[in-house]
Amino acid sequence: MKKQILMAALALCAGAASAGSLDIYAGTRMGLQHSDVRVDGARAFDQNGGTSSFFVGRQVTSKCAVEVSATDYAKLELVDAAGRNTSVWGRSLSMEGVYKLHSHGPWSVKTSLGLAYTKASLARDKVDRLSPVFGASVEYNVSPNTFVEAGWRHVHGLGVASNQADSFTVGVGFRF
Repeated sequence: MKKQILMAALALCAGAASAGSLDIYAGTRMGLQHSDVRVDGARAFDQNGGTSSFFVGRQVTSKCAVEVSATDYAKLELVDAAGRNTSVWGRSLSMEGVYKLHSHGPWSVKTSLGLAYTKASLARDKVDRLSPVFGASVEYNVSPNTFVEAGWRHVHGLGVASNQADSFTVGVGFRF
């Protein structure tokens, strides 16, 4: 699945380049992760940590874009049912459709929906899974080629179906 997502991102870039108009953007996001995780009978509510991601996208129309992002989730420390310390961490590679709900001057409100290929280390197991991802963000255009954003993303099923992670991030991006 990782290869298919990466190939789709390359095809988007190649298609834009051959059309003569790049409409490509890329950037990075950093912020706080809030998780609800279960491992071997241990459940951790309100686990917080840092998260970071890199993204690349192609503006298909004035309101729609397709975006690929790679995200690292915080490592969480839990105590399982037997009293053993357990660590949990995750990564995802996602492809999302982004829709601009509203624009006013340099401000835009966006929403996104897609699929994430997640890889999680849960106790002694490594689990790969295809999970839904969705989110919303507010973007401010600093210049025609530079923007900043603040947003929220939710991945449901990080490793196993009951695990979920919310990311609250700020980021910067550049248009090419």
